[in-house]
Formats: sequence, structure tokens, C-alpha cells
Amino acid sequence: MENVLISNYNKNFFKNIKNIKKIKVNFKTFKDKEIEINYINRKNYKNSIIVFSINRNIEKTIFKIFLLIEILKKKSKKVILILPYLRYSRQDKFENQKSSSLKLFVKILEMVGVNTLITFDIHSIQTIGFSEKMIIENISLFPIIIKYIKKKIKNFYIIFPDIGSYNRYKNFVKKDRYLVINKSRLGKKINLIKQQDLSKIINKKINLIIFDDIIDSGNTIIKIIKTMRKKLNIYVFSIHPVLSSFKLLKYKFVKKIYFFNTIKKYIQTKKIKVFSLKKIFKKIIKKCLI
Repeated sequence: MENVLISNYNKNFFKNIKNIKKIKVNFKTFKDKEIEINYINRKNYKNSIIVFSINRNIEKTIFKIFLLIEILKKKSKKVILILPYLRYSRQDKFENQKSSSLKLFVKILEMVGVNTLITFDIHSIQTIGFSEKMIIENISLFPIIIKYIKKKIKNFYIIFPDIGSYNRYKNFVKKDRYLVINKSRLGKKINLIKQQDLSKIINKKINLIIFDDIIDSGNTIIKIIKTMRKKLNIYVFSIHPVLSSFKLLKYKFVKKIYFFNTIKKYIQTKKIKVFSLKKIFKKIIKKCLI
């Protein structure tokens, strides 16, 4: 039996991967916006691998994924779903009688037939515990960022914008090379946790790197930059470019913004450098086929 790959990424991402057949699937949208999948194939597969970037049209893309899984699980020994950015990953808590959208999403993926879910830099590590049968594999891309920084940027300090980000990545950086910001969503003020004295840093000629796993509105990063009170070389690094606002891209004090193409749609500008997932996808898929 052969292996099959279906993705909404460009087909060039998967060139030269052996022992897997790339299939294009067409979706039909009716006038009332309901979706139908056009897929007729009587073959059975060993592994079915789905690689999808969930962009702006979140619910529609997720439902397309559900339809694909529903068909492929009947024809495959194993269904492997690769979601570079796991949507709803910030909605992981039960507060004020609200449901956890993330837990529900994970449970539905398990219910419709996913055997293994692979994603990058889960915002909440407790996600792994939401599934009983489905394997959830979290791969961190942060080591790639650190390797790039050490090679390309000299005399740097990394700022983590909240405790959660620090806890996820503290093992990758030296203790004398980072600061942590205590971010409160209830107030506008940002308080610095005294890992080091901020004034000692901004009075030196350094390259300041602000890292957050997700860039959404960019407001937190802009507030951090304003607390510097001095013009520095400021670089912003992230994994997932949600970018619901483009204010950060236009902010004059930011020299460069770096992220991965875990989400495909983003503005094109010279200020942005995108790390490609092409080699990473290839490595993961080869591992899945062993």
C-alpha cells in the first residue's frame, strides 16, 4: 500500500519526498456556503498525511480538514494531521463558565479519526493531555531561531513578553542574556520582573531581541519598545504570524521581524524575513513513513 499526502501548502514544499503520493483535492462551495469535497479514489493507503495551514477563514478551513479526515480514515491504516499553528491554542482555560475551545477542538480531531496530531510550539503545553487516544507531538522551532540569532546578531539580549513565553523557552538561552516582562491583561501598565536591571542594558550598545511565540495585534511588543526610552537596534522574532493588526510592521523602531510560515497569509514587506518550513516538513514526513 502507498502513502498519500494532501496539503494546502504549495506543492514545491514537498518536492523530492520519496514513497508518498501527492494528491490534490477540490472542494465545492454551494451558494448557501456549505462545502462538499470532490474526492473519488478506491485505493487504500498505509499512511494518509494532511498538512494544512489554517489562515483567516478559520472555521471553513477546519471543516475542510474534518471532511478530509472522514474520507481518509476509511481508506488508511493511519491518519497523520500536521497543523503548523494549532488554532484555539490560546483558549485553553475554563473561566467564568466558558468552555475550552482548544480542548473541544482536540477532542473533535480525535473523534473524527486522527491518529497523530503534529504541531509547532503549542501555546499551552497542557494541550497534550486533552487527548486520550490521539498522539499529540509538539515540535519547537525556537532552537532554529536561537541558532540564527547567534550566527547573525552580535551582543544581544532577549526579552520575553510574559511568564508563559519565558517558561517555554528558558532552557534555550543563557541566564544573563534575557529579561522577562510581567504582562497583565487587566491593566495597560507593563511591569518588569527584575532578572536584570533594565537601565544597565539600554545604556549599552546592544541588539535587543523581543521574542513571542505568537504575534497577533503586536500591542504588547509595542508597549515593551516604548519602555526602552532609547533608540536601540530592535528585532522581533516569533513562530506564528497571526497578525490581526499590522501596526507592528509599520513601527519605525523595529529593524526587522522574523517568523515562520506556519500561517500562510501575511503582508509582504522588506521588514519581514520568513523562515521556511520546507525542510522541516520533509524531515517530519520522512519520519512518519518509517
